[in-house]
Amino acid sequence: MDHPLQAGVADALAPLFGILVALYLVCTAVLGAIGLYYGLLAVQRLVRDGADAPRQAMPAERPPVTVQVPVYNEQHVVDRLLSALGDLAWPSGKLQVQVIDDSTDRTTRVVERELAALRECGIDVEHVRREERAGYKAGALACGLETATGAFVAVFDADFVPPPDFLATTIPYFTAPEVGCVQTRWRHLNESYSWFTRAQALALDAHFAVEQWVRARTGSLLSFNATSCVWRRSTLRAAGGWSDRTVAEDLDLTARALADGWGFVYTEDYAVPCEIPVSLSGFLDQQTRWARGSAQNLRLHWARLLRSPAPSGWGRLHSLLHVLHYLFYPVLLLWLLAHVVVTLTAPVPRWVLVAGFLGATPGPLLFFATGQLFTGRPGRRARLAAVVPLSLVGVGVAWRMSRAVLAGLVRRGGRFVRTPKFRIEAAARSWRGRAYDRPLGTTAPELCLGAWCAGGAGLAVASGLYRMAPSLSFFAASFWGVALLAHRQR
Repeated sequence: MDHPLQAGVADALAPLFGILVALYLVCTAVLGAIGLYYGLLAVQRLVRDGADAPRQAMPAERPPVTVQVPVYNEQHVVDRLLSALGDLAWPSGKLQVQVIDDSTDRTTRVVERELAALRECGIDVEHVRREERAGYKAGALACGLETATGAFVAVFDADFVPPPDFLATTIPYFTAPEVGCVQTRWRHLNESYSWFTRAQALALDAHFAVEQWVRARTGSLLSFNATSCVWRRSTLRAAGGWSDRTVAEDLDLTARALADGWGFVYTEDYAVPCEIPVSLSGFLDQQTRWARGSAQNLRLHWARLLRSPAPSGWGRLHSLLHVLHYLFYPVLLLWLLAHVVVTLTAPVPRWVLVAGFLGATPGPLLFFATGQLFTGRPGRRARLAAVVPLSLVGVGVAWRMSRAVLAGLVRRGGRFVRTPKFRIEAAARSWRGRAYDRPLGTTAPELCLGAWCAGGAGLAVASGLYRMAPSLSFFAASFWGVALLAHRQR
């Protein structure tokens, strides 16, 4: 017999019960399918051939290359990047360094100083200053392309540090005429800075070592990540160039190039160091931009991706699921809201709970473990422990990510919010109080969602549904943990 509290809740919500149960079951199935998909990606990575795409010998006559650096207020890191560009092992007469600088602070003076040093090395440098920040990063890259002299165009964000052999490693791939872009893996300069950066590194390692690797080898949509990559200039022109109709200009351009039949190369064995966001606000600036941009590209390209020239149905499925990725967050929110009500309204069959858990949990765990297996760095087991804080933060940001996804589904373009970087390479350094440090803002949604889950856990215990309390307590800790982290960093 139902507990009186459970029966009271059921009576109060009787008119909506059927809808809530249907919503709950659909969301459970979707979350389970997402988990199984990431497990499938891991299995494909484990069983397929592990070699990188073949790289031809360097042409005797090295082609001209333009390196584009779009900059907006990066005074902490831009000098490090420009200094590294001066060390590139490439003939100075064949290299153009182009800084498209929309900065409004002392970054411009830093750029001018570093470019003067590059000129002394005989490198052709161009410092482009725009009157307005029209089109944000996409507009900056398009503006620079008008005066670029290279047959190939490399792009770097300001916090990257390319090794001297970057061009010597990537340019030979373009010997194959169908290759339009080469994307390199990222390596993290500040992975060990905090538990927060270790959690992000775990997710990024899996993204590159599993997602990017599998997609590159199935001919599906590959994120070239808008940095640490090289484009064939004729590919940029043929695909229509840079566009600011989405805030994920890289995904938009890649989808158009893929539809035109261009190939993409991902180099698992070659990595470029960069910084991971150290603050919660910076992390969310980055993630919400990616979420909104992915949703915008889903709206723009879903039909094109289904008709893409990928060699198999799997490749087209990978392409479509790539832009569907961030829909996980609104589905998770709906599931949480329905989960509390449904489990307190009527007994949920144990098989539904077990099936949902087995669908949603082992796949992502295998995904992260596989990512660590192929990173080639020691300490894999210790790094896997970061899956706990990664899971907590991943759930705790669900509200903000869901809002970004919904905005991307209904609106094009939008403000490109730059991810602040502070040149944090050692644990002894601090980013607090430095330029670009800013608070996250209100955490009321997270506090309310945490209270909802905590209240559900309390009611579950009061109703004798003890098996529901641990998961709801975990979700409450996730939302409240994000709110606490925001408060501490404020």
